[in-house]
Amino acid sequence: MYPFGSAPLPTRLIDCSDLECLRIIEASPDMRGTYIALSYVWGEDQPHRTTEMNLSSYKVKIDPAILPRTILDAIHVTRALGIYLLWIDSLCIVQDSEKDLHHELARMRDVYRHAYLTIDAASAAKVSEGFLQDWDLNPMPDAEGLQFPGWNFSVY
Repeated sequence: MYPFGSAPLPTRLIDCSDLECLRIIEASPDMRGTYIALSYVWGEDQPHRTTEMNLSSYKVKIDPAILPRTILDAIHVTRALGIYLLWIDSLCIVQDSEKDLHHELARMRDVYRHAYLTIDAASAAKVSEGFLQDWDLNPMPDAEGLQFPGWNFSVY
């Protein structure tokens, strides 16, 4: 683990410092910093994904209104943690470029390894569902009546 702020940065990241002006930034190979990565299930087409056609405009601004719920949730978690750089595969890899896909997919292990934190949005079956929902905070039955043969313990 790198000290805070000193991890090598991926090629591209989402700058989340301004919610009204999200944008892709490109890091030089020697740049260091702190970022969060998102791991999630696509589960459906992602028309917002970065392509050769929209990359230059995404470097200026990504309209939050076009982003699906899981990505918006990840942006909010990133900002709540006081971090403003986020790596998301659909936005940080040029999806219709064989060259970029080949280069970036080979680096994904390092992207997740060097991330300060990886958000695993496993609760969402598709990107439009999001992962910040109201959850039942007591999903387990009352432990008082549970039986575990061969185990001897008490519930207090």
